[in-house]
Amino acid sequence: MNFSSEFKENIVKKASLGSSVVELSEEVGVSKCSIYSWIKASQKGFILKTGPATLGLSEKQTLLLESRSIADNNMGEWLRKNGLCSDHLIKWKKEIDNTMLKTNDEKIEFKRLKKENEELRKDLYRKNQALAEVTALLALKKKFIHLWEDEEK
Repeated sequence: MNFSSEFKENIVKKASLGSSVVELSEEVGVSKCSIYSWIKASQKGFILKTGPATLGLSEKQTLLLESRSIADNNMGEWLRKNGLCSDHLIKWKKEIDNTMLKTNDEKIEFKRLKKENEELRKDLYRKNQALAEVTALLALKKKFIHLWEDEEK
């Protein structure tokens, strides 16, 4: 049976506060061997995670964000280091999207806002380009006037 890292940490804390491993084992229904291995792992500084299935939504989101900053050629190494495969990332992205957008109306509104955002970005880019062009023309006009003044003198 897979236990969450929070559960394991709580058991290790109880054991470190003086609770007997035998009593903890009977209380929570976990074998003594498992509890002893969790204590040993925590003493060595290992993270008590059992894999991707035990991760919470916020942990998944953090890993997704972290994965976006990893270069493609380093992605395999990063996935192995975290005990993941690329399918996990795809599945988690869908899970987070579905959690965030529960109703059909919210999905439609999200798509509309996304399209509007893209149009505004394009408009802003176009206006920035126009502003840069006008600035360049104004600078050239000033230089041209300055050159004519020098020739007249």
